[in-house]
Amino acid sequence: LIELLKNREYKVTTDNFFTSLPLAKRLASIRTTIVGTVRNNRKELSSLKQVMPENKQLFKSCFFWNEEVRAMLVDYRCKKNRSVWLLSTMHSSPSHDSTEKKKPQVIHFYNENKVGVDVMDVMSRLYSTKSSTRRWPMAVWCNFLDIAAINAWMVYREATICKVSRKAFILEIVNEIL
Repeated sequence: LIELLKNREYKVTTDNFFTSLPLAKRLASIRTTIVGTVRNNRKELSSLKQVMPENKQLFKSCFFWNEEVRAMLVDYRCKKNRSVWLLSTMHSSPSHDSTEKKKPQVIHFYNENKVGVDVMDVMSRLYSTKSSTRRWPMAVWCNFLDIAAINAWMVYREATICKVSRKAFILEIVNEIL
């Protein structure tokens, strides 16, 4: 998706659906950094979980460095029974703020820059083509349609002076297709 932006030293912020060490390695090869949350069940975390001590202390962080990818992984215990994993190729030092929660700087950066991801998720849930299905290609297709409709609406609003609502725009697309 960012093929046209390679070698421009952009910073990419992703949610846990996309973030992985192989993606970080690929982005590093085109001089692009990534910061994002990582799902607990990713296979790259399984080896770390075996060697790391049991982290039960609240507001405690464990930092790991992957030399091959040149990426930092952070495990931050934010609640009693919940920890958050983050991956960053942009940050290299294990620093955190001086507040009581001692949040790592990686989390502050992610929270400041995740807005686009969250806004897209909220917008796609509001008017969605998704339905309950066991076929993953259908789920991917519905997600594709939702994102395409949002992008088309944004491009339309920028290209014209017409301020049409997204609902009206989607209904007009449906009428045109029918």
